[in-house]
Amino acid sequence: MTQSKLEKIDEVDKMYIDTCVLVGSFS
Repeated sequence: MTQSKLEKIDEVDKMYIDTCVLVGSFS
């Protein structure tokens, strides 16, 4: 249970970082 939860959080983290990088390159 905790492992799948961690994987989900890791996915969200990657998406969040990707979004930050995109926003950073635009500004």
